[in-house]
Amino acid sequence: MKRGSVSRKESTIIALWLPKPLLESLDRAVRAQDSDRSKLIRKAIREKIGMP
Repeated sequence: MKRGSVSRKESTIIALWLPKPLLESLDRAVRAQDSDRSKLIRKAIREKIGMP
């Protein structure tokens, strides 16, 4: 899935609190994968719940 490919019409914004060390790790992973936070978090959620 390329950047910006999530339809805003069919999506919902959520907010969450992250400990600073976790956010820093997330940002390092985002840079390493040339991704963005939303995409990486969606991927992690799909992997955790077993959804393609």
